[in-house]
Amino acid sequence: MVFKPLTELLRGPIVTIKVGPDRKSYTLHRDLLCDRSSYFRAALLGQFKEAQTGLIEFPDEEETTFELFALWLYTQLPQPTTCEELQRLITLMRFARSRLLDELHNDCMTLVRAYFRTKGSVAIREISMAYDTTPELPELRLFVCLEAVLQLRCRTLKELMACTDGELFQLVERDGNFASDFTKLLLLYSQAQALMPGLSTAAGATMGTPYDGLYHSHDTSDSDRDADKEIEDRTVALIVGATRYLARKQTSNTSK
Repeated sequence: MVFKPLTELLRGPIVTIKVGPDRKSYTLHRDLLCDRSSYFRAALLGQFKEAQTGLIEFPDEEETTFELFALWLYTQLPQPTTCEELQRLITLMRFARSRLLDELHNDCMTLVRAYFRTKGSVAIREISMAYDTTPELPELRLFVCLEAVLQLRCRTLKELMACTDGELFQLVERDGNFASDFTKLLLLYSQAQALMPGLSTAAGATMGTPYDGLYHSHDTSDSDRDADKEIEDRTVALIVGATRYLARKQTSNTSK
C-alpha cells in the first residue's frame, strides 16, 4: 500500500479520540488517519456520527496501546527489548487488526521477528503470551511456535528424552492450541523441502505458502539449505522423542 506524503496529510482538520475508561483525549490529523486505515476513513468521511462530530471513542482500549499507535502514525515504533515491551507490541497488533491497519500490523510483525532474532531464543512465557492473548492473530501464534521448533534444532534424541519434565512439554499438555500447532509444525518440518520452501534456521524464519505476506521472504543460500537438512534430521529425532514421551505418559496414567 502506498501512503501519501506525511506533509500533505498534516494540513487538514484535527479530530479527537477518547481512549480508555477515563476517556483520555488525543488529537490527531484526520487526513492522516484516513490515509492509513479504511476503518478511520469510513468513520470520519462517511455517514457515521463521528464524521459530523469529529470525535471517536475507544473505551475498551488501553492508553499505552493508543499512544504506541500515535507514535507509529507520526514517526516509527521502537524495537522491543523486554518481554513487557513485547506484550505491548502484541496488544498493538490486536488493535491494528481490529482497526484495519494492515501496515501497522506488518510493522509490528517485523519487530516481533527482530526481537526473537536478537534474543536468539523463545521463552515459555513468550509462547504462553502469544497463545493466551491472541486468538485473532494466528500468524503470530504459528510464528512463535515455529521459533520453539527451531530452538530445539540442535538437540539429540538423548537430550530430547531428558526433556520429559521440561516446561515445553508441560505447555504442550496444558494448551491444546499450542499442542496442535506444535505437532503440525513438527510433522511439516520432516518434509520441509517439499512443504515449506525457503525455511530458514535463523530466528524470524520465513515460511512458504499459505503464509506469504505474513513473513518477508529472503533468498536461501547453499549454507542455509545444508542447515535446513540438518534441522530436518533433528526434527525427526524430536518427533520420535516426543512420541515416546507421550506414550510413557499414557502408560503411566493408565497404571494409576
